[in-house]
Amino acid sequence: MNSEHRTSLGPLVLALCLLGCSQLVAQGIHGQAQESATAKISGGLPAISGHIYRTDTGAPLPGAVVTLHTLNATSDGKYQHTETATDGSYSFYDVPARKYTVEATCEGFVRQVYSSDGTLTGKFLAINSENPLQNIDFHLAEAGVISGSVVDERDVPVGEIEVSAVQAVSSPGGLEIPRRIQVTRTDKRGSFRLSGLEPGSYYLCVNGPNGNEVPSRVTGWGYRETYYSNATSLSNAQQVRVFAGDETKDIRIAVPEEKRFRINVVVSGPGQDGVPSRYRYQIQVEGRNHSSSTTDDRSFTIPDIPPGEYTLIATAWEDNTYVGKGNVLVQVVDADVQVNVRVGPLGEPSGKGLSVGP
Repeated sequence: MNSEHRTSLGPLVLALCLLGCSQLVAQGIHGQAQESATAKISGGLPAISGHIYRTDTGAPLPGAVVTLHTLNATSDGKYQHTETATDGSYSFYDVPARKYTVEATCEGFVRQVYSSDGTLTGKFLAINSENPLQNIDFHLAEAGVISGSVVDERDVPVGEIEVSAVQAVSSPGGLEIPRRIQVTRTDKRGSFRLSGLEPGSYYLCVNGPNGNEVPSRVTGWGYRETYYSNATSLSNAQQVRVFAGDETKDIRIAVPEEKRFRINVVVSGPGQDGVPSRYRYQIQVEGRNHSSSTTDDRSFTIPDIPPGEYTLIATAWEDNTYVGKGNVLVQVVDADVQVNVRVGPLGEPSGKGLSVGP
């Protein structure tokens, strides 16, 4: 009986064995395919790699940091990064397919963002498993440092105030305007240090440029936008020279306090006067970073304005579509200013405004 039973089960066992083997083979083939797909991303060639060298000697830079920045900010503010090996090489694996800018930094050297063609467009590199990017190399220049202190008119250190390294660039109108290269803040003792600067000449601006200001200790007052050495504008400022691998020390800047005022703005147009507005307005001071806040009656207030002459620009939007703009010249002397500005319709000359004084 046992012999017959084993004989009757033989074909069934054989069939089950063949079925099991075929499943294992299929799973093995599928697993190999998965491994092959994974290898395209994680194995073999890295998704992006290259070297970092010194500009002056061509020697590799070990310990430099390479960071992949996505076009949109990450939720946690962190980005993929790695450090270079002793031969200056770096590699990234397991990189999600998207566009990145690649940045290289190293203590004592000028930060650099890679560009395939030297343009802003060339900074955005598309990385995917089918397009590994090799030889993304950097040549970093040795940086210089500017350090010093900021005090007020009473020679008291001013802490937590912005100090910017600025260079002059030509505007379309032929005027030289300040372009911020790097910014830092003073510590509690009023000391500042601007590091990682490319060798060259810079202007130093405290509490600026263009309205990047910190209020003073007294309400309604502020620290004047001041250039080294104690100049009121870029045109009469003194430049500071930066040398590779060196520190320009003991730069001292005194910032006076000044009274601040408000510009109150009422906007109309381009619709009919007296008809409730269906537009969304934006208010700005030309060439400056002063922002505005709206009130319930759709007027605007721009605070902390130092004395001077300004061009106020109002733009109107409807469902995110630009409708028109208007502008007005505003003189701030020794009191708050009330301004009416009318927005002209698209295709017509800009609407003009009226500064009506305090």
